[in-house]
Amino acid sequence: MTTSHASGRRLLAGACLALSALAVMAEVASFTGSRGRTVLYEYSLKPEWDPAIPRGVLVYFHGNNTGTQRRLVGAFFPSRQRQAYLHDLVPVVVGSPRARPSGVDAQLQFYRAAPYTGHGTRFWAREDESLIHELLQSEFQGAFRVDFDRVVLWGGSQGTCFLNRFVQRYGEDYGGGLLADCGCSEGPDPLWRPPRDFRDRFRVFVRATTGDFLHTLSVQAYGYYKHIVGLETRGDFERAGGHCRAGNVTDGTAIDWLLHGTGLPEETGEAHFERVARMDGIVAIAADGDGALWVARQASPASSASLWRSVDRGRTLEPVSRIPLVVKDLDAVGDVLILTAISTDYRWLPEISFHRSTDGGREFRQLELRGGEVSSSGTTADRHQRVFVLVESSQAEGHPEVYRSDDL
Repeated sequence: MTTSHASGRRLLAGACLALSALAVMAEVASFTGSRGRTVLYEYSLKPEWDPAIPRGVLVYFHGNNTGTQRRLVGAFFPSRQRQAYLHDLVPVVVGSPRARPSGVDAQLQFYRAAPYTGHGTRFWAREDESLIHELLQSEFQGAFRVDFDRVVLWGGSQGTCFLNRFVQRYGEDYGGGLLADCGCSEGPDPLWRPPRDFRDRFRVFVRATTGDFLHTLSVQAYGYYKHIVGLETRGDFERAGGHCRAGNVTDGTAIDWLLHGTGLPEETGEAHFERVARMDGIVAIAADGDGALWVARQASPASSASLWRSVDRGRTLEPVSRIPLVVKDLDAVGDVLILTAISTDYRWLPEISFHRSTDGGREFRQLELRGGEVSSSGTTADRHQRVFVLVESSQAEGHPEVYRSDDL
């Protein structure tokens, strides 16, 4: 028993010395880019690594955490260092240059004065994209040579939102991959078509638990990279948990796949669309400025239409109102709904009418359209709340006409 305790003490002492050595080797530095913005970062090299030999790097980007740059960098560094060393990568944790003030009236203070670099809720801004690119290209101010084909960009929450923009702008200069944890996809460019060599050397892994408020946006980011951009992409979205909780796939497995393309099975049979609701008699749908789905239902032309609304992206629809019209189209601009309908009082040539509602779809007011009776039409609206109408009227002799309303 005595010998066993002594061995345990020696092992514990050795582990403590090893951890102390890792802590001593960590370096904290700052980098100021060409636009005057300064980022703080922490990194470390193993004693046996030659800084002159190019080596891959793992760079971690925090979310909207509260603290100073130094506090956030230090808080995330130990766990990211362990993962990086397991994959023969240089660990780097960066701290965002800007922060919103914390405490009472913080939001008001933020809009009254420019963001500052002290204590507060830190965030990554669009201007930081070029700053991070310059930092990487400087090879961390010459501290070590970087293998630009083994760069793992790892983000959490708002750090992932930032990286999704960064990859679209500067990703083609790097190989390796993006580990997109529990974040959003801000401003995805549907026309971005990266060259083949980039698609061959850069992978994306997206992860979010089911209870995360950014779960749906993470799934959308996954679909963007996989189906629109065409990058090799894997996802992990099935485990229960809240914001930025651990998924089914571990950090180590995800990083190994990003670097080598092994360890995760190919996903097959994935649909671009997910069915969220099934209802009889749907004749028109629209999404308003709040992201709520509107559905118009009509069992038959002789019946009144009903209008339904959802606030959970279509999964739960609730009735709002009944409309004594035959609905042909439904459009939304902001919180305004525009309904295109035919009166149930049929004549030889049914007349199209247009109706407007701004009270949550409960009541509609008919709009005036000069030009006589209309036999068919389509509508759309722009961000200035102008409605455009394509019509065929009895006076137009089969030639479509376009009407525009400047006052809704």
